[in-house]
Amino acid sequence: MRMKAALCLCLVLLLAACSGGGFLPSPTPRESPTPRPSPIRAPAGTDTPGAPAMPSPEPGATAPAGAVAAPEIAAGLIPAAQLARYQAALNAVRVRDELAGDWLVQSGTLLRDGVLDDQELQALDVVVNHADDDPLWYLSHARVLDGVSEQDVAYLQDNDAVPETDWYFSDDISGLEDNGLLSQDGRRSLLRIFEHAHSDAEVRRGLYLVNTLGMPSGRAFQYPVPAYNVQLYLLARLLERGVPGEYEKAAVAAALAYGSLLTIADQAAREDIVDHASERLRLLIDTDVMLSAAGAHWRAVEYPLEALIVLLWGGQAGGYPQPGTLLAQVQGLAAAAAGRPLSRDDLGRILVQMPAVRQMQDEMLSAVVEQTGDETTATELLEQWWSERRRDEPDDAGPDLNRQWTRYRDGRGFVGGAGSAYVLSGLAASINLPLPWAELWLGNQGRLQVVPFGVRLDPAARALRLDNSAQRAIADLPGEAKAALVWWHAPWGNWHLPGQARSALTVPLPLSVWHGGIPSGYLLRGAVADEAAILAALGVAPQAAPF
Repeated sequence: MRMKAALCLCLVLLLAACSGGGFLPSPTPRESPTPRPSPIRAPAGTDTPGAPAMPSPEPGATAPAGAVAAPEIAAGLIPAAQLARYQAALNAVRVRDELAGDWLVQSGTLLRDGVLDDQELQALDVVVNHADDDPLWYLSHARVLDGVSEQDVAYLQDNDAVPETDWYFSDDISGLEDNGLLSQDGRRSLLRIFEHAHSDAEVRRGLYLVNTLGMPSGRAFQYPVPAYNVQLYLLARLLERGVPGEYEKAAVAAALAYGSLLTIADQAAREDIVDHASERLRLLIDTDVMLSAAGAHWRAVEYPLEALIVLLWGGQAGGYPQPGTLLAQVQGLAAAAAGRPLSRDDLGRILVQMPAVRQMQDEMLSAVVEQTGDETTATELLEQWWSERRRDEPDDAGPDLNRQWTRYRDGRGFVGGAGSAYVLSGLAASINLPLPWAELWLGNQGRLQVVPFGVRLDPAARALRLDNSAQRAIADLPGEAKAALVWWHAPWGNWHLPGQARSALTVPLPLSVWHGGIPSGYLLRGAVADEAAILAALGVAPQAAPF
C-alpha cells in the first residue's frame, strides 16, 4: 500500500503539472430555461471564404491498412454487385479522408442488417460526390447511424458540411451559456480540445459524435429532458477539472458514455453523474500510471475511442437492476426511466460504486499485474480468477457489485449469471483490461447454446477477439453452425439510437469469421434485430431462448 500511495502522489503531481498547476473550478448550473436548439441541424456557412482545410490526422492516428474487415463482408453476406459499389465508395472516401474511411470499416455503418439497400448506397454516393465537404460528418451523423431512409438521403443531399474550427458547436455553446452551464474556464477548455481535434483523429471523431448525439432525444420519456447538449456540457465539466492533454480522448469517451445518463436523471442525480464520470476518468489515469510503474506493456490512453467508451462505463445499460431478478429478465433502463427521471438512489443501483472498484483494483494489481506485464496473459489470468469464484446460484439481490465483492471477501464466491457478468466487467475495468460482458449464442442442429465470455481487444489490430472460454466452445462445432454475438452496451447514443436489453453486434455469421476478429468500432453499433429474429436466423425455435 505504501508503494501505491507513492504512485498516487506521483499521479497528483503529474496531473497538476499537466493541468497548469491545479484543478479549475466548476460552474454552478442554473434552472433558467432556454429555447431548445434543433437536435439535427445543418452546419452553418457552406461557402465561407477562408474556411479551414480538411484536417490531416497525425500519422498512426487511423487504422492500419490491414484492419480487420467488417464481419458481414468477410462472411460473404453482401451481394457482389452491392459489394463492388460499396468498396468503390469506400476507396473514394479514403482518398479524401482516411479517418472517414476507417470509421466506415470499423463501425460497420450501413452493414448492420447484412444488406446494402438503395438508400444506403445513395447515402454513400452523397458522401463521395460532395467533394468539398467533410465525409466524416455525414458518416457519423445520427441520420446515418440510425439507418438510412429516403428522407435521410434528401437531408444529406441538401446540407453541406464544410469543416469549421469549432466543429459546428457554436449553437451548442450558446445553448449552454444561455442556461448558465458553461463557465469561462469551461469555454476555454472546449476551445483547447477543438484545436486538439485538428491534429488528433480520435478526438475529432468523438467530437462529431458529441455534435450529432449530444442533444437528448426525449421521445421515450414523459418529462422534459435537458434542452442543451448534455455530452458537450459534461465534456466541459470534465476538462475544467484538469485533464492531461493525452487523456482528452478519454474525456470525450466519458462524455459520450455518461451524457446519455444525464438526460434521464433529475438535477441532484446529474451532479452525482458528473462526479462519477470524473472519478472514472481519474481512476483510468491513475491506473495507467501504476501499470507503467509495474512494467505493464499497455495503457488505456492507447485504446481507440470506442473501447474507452466501454471501459469507462460503470453501469448497466441493458436493464434496471431489481432485487431477486436476473439482469436478463429485468425492465430495460430506458423503460424504467420513461415515467420519471432517475434519482440518486436509482444511480446507486445502476452504477458500479467507486469504493468497490478501487478495492478490486488492489486485488487485481496483486493477482494479475504483478505476475505479468503482458496483456494477453493478464487477460487469461483474469478469466481464470473470475471463473474459479463464480457460483451458478440464484442472485437474490440483482447485479449489485458491492454485494458481490463482499461475498468474494467472505469466501462465498460470486452468484447469479448476470451478476457475475457485472463483476467481471468491473474487475476488467479496474485494471484497464477492456472485457465488456457478452454472450455467444450458437445455433447447432436446432438447439441454442449460450456461452458467456469476455471480448478481448487487440489494440495493435484494433480488433475484438473472443476469449478462451468462447474459443473452446466453438472449437468442435461443425462449420455450418451459426453464431451471434450478444452483449449489453453503454448508452452512448443519448437515446437517439434503438437499444434493447440484448444488442447483437452483428447478424449471425459463419464461425470462421469469429476466429478472425471483429473491428473494435462494432462496440458502438446499435441493435440489428430483436431476440426472436436472431433465434430464427440461428435456426432455433423461439421457446428455446435462455430467459
